[in-house]
Amino acid sequence: MRVLLLLALFGLSQALQPGYEYKYKYRGRVATGIPNINSQVAASAFESDVTVQVISKEDMRVQFNAILIGDMNDRVTCEDKQTPSDGYEQIKFNPLVDFLDQVASPFKVNMIGDQMKPFYFNDGDSTWVRNIKRAFVHVLHIPTAAPNLEETPISNSPSFQRIENHPLGECPSWYTVTPLKEHLLKFYMPAPLGSDEQTDLDNTMWKMTKSVDFDNCTDSVSSHTFGLLLDGKTDNRKCGEEYVSTATTGFYVLRGGPRGVRIEKAVQEGTYVIDHDHVHTYTNQTLDLLSVTSIGSPLAVTGESQYSFKQ
Repeated sequence: MRVLLLLALFGLSQALQPGYEYKYKYRGRVATGIPNINSQVAASAFESDVTVQVISKEDMRVQFNAILIGDMNDRVTCEDKQTPSDGYEQIKFNPLVDFLDQVASPFKVNMIGDQMKPFYFNDGDSTWVRNIKRAFVHVLHIPTAAPNLEETPISNSPSFQRIENHPLGECPSWYTVTPLKEHLLKFYMPAPLGSDEQTDLDNTMWKMTKSVDFDNCTDSVSSHTFGLLLDGKTDNRKCGEEYVSTATTGFYVLRGGPRGVRIEKAVQEGTYVIDHDHVHTYTNQTLDLLSVTSIGSPLAVTGESQYSFKQ
């Protein structure tokens, strides 16, 4: 019953409360390699502090700050894999220069329409910038498909589903919320916040887990080892569409109760393998709450920097 009560009272789809400004540390990484051949890995990474202002139930403002990008093209050794960094310490970070104005400009998220639908960004954005924004919003935007007292009949299950955008298409994602066990707190408890003005929030901790059902995707994309098939090269077609093995998991640490909840910590991991050619791609995103304060003045956004969920 505790789980059902929490699910019924999520309130905001992004699980953050109006009137507050949340600051997070966000990290996103993608790596590709062919481990059957050698341990060479090509990786790119994005790291930033992020300010999230919740103006109202429909209006959320976001701004990236202290933006770093990095890359790596090297072998990952057994010693690397045994360290907590899993080899990612080899990524060399530098301040973002290209597209800085686009990435650092505040943007608005309109939480309207059917929250079951994937998030949509304007085609006017640069593809790389659009992917960064979409990735962050999808990590932050936990579902409202949970049982809702006013709109949806109460379910006997703590699990619920939402359609989301993934690299292979629009796929169902399953979420489950359970109370965070006492003996697990030392593993999942976030670091102390620099500031926490959300004093009315319940201190109950919850764990939300996520998995993606890739067998039931719609608008699926084709997977190609090579993007171009050369004329007269018949063997190129062997590198065309192949079956892709996939796995995406994640977890959120939530704090709160009937008065509201917030995301304290989040981790999402994805694996995509083109089976015939043994090409492995790994994705990783993390979110860590740094501080919570009352909103001073809303971030200013232009008309071109407002985004909505598909209707």
